[in-house]
Amino acid sequence: MRFHESILRALTTRATKLAIWVIPLALLGCAAPYREPATGPKASIRFINDGKDKMSAHFHEGAAECTNRTSTGLIEPKSSRSFAVPAEKEVVLTTGMDPGDRMLISMAVGGAVGAALAPSFKGCTPTIEFIPEAGMSYVFRMNSDGNDCTHQLYAVSPSAQGPDEVRPVQFVPREWIRAFGESGPWCKKKNG
Repeated sequence: MRFHESILRALTTRATKLAIWVIPLALLGCAAPYREPATGPKASIRFINDGKDKMSAHFHEGAAECTNRTSTGLIEPKSSRSFAVPAEKEVVLTTGMDPGDRMLISMAVGGAVGAALAPSFKGCTPTIEFIPEAGMSYVFRMNSDGNDCTHQLYAVSPSAQGPDEVRPVQFVPREWIRAFGESGPWCKKKNG
């Protein structure tokens, strides 16, 4: 029994060290850094990571099939980052949250045990499309506990009379697909 425990401990230690380097690279891929628009009407979006794992956020320049992916970089757990986005036109974004080293640990265990554990560690990659209004502030909030994932998009309007007004934003969910390169496509082709 002790021999098995020491092997498992060695595997999980190696898997954790590997995860420190592999998971952030896998989440970010080789996408170019996101560049905020320099001209034209703008809005802002704040990504809030309410989860326990790192969150990635990507914008897609081509709305029809989520092409030309750019990355905002990782957003640490329990933190947020804000970006300017073009307004008055379709914005498509994909966020991701992966249970990281917990998935590698289940893979390191391997065999029937690893296969039984792997389905309990689900990642989350919602892709959405919406049209931001010029001058508006948006919040994209995401949470995952490794078993389930939630995300919301809402607009925040400053109120002169009291607390800010918050309202849900209509968006179109897009079906994410794994691309063969950073240029995409990263989602199924939009109908119409």
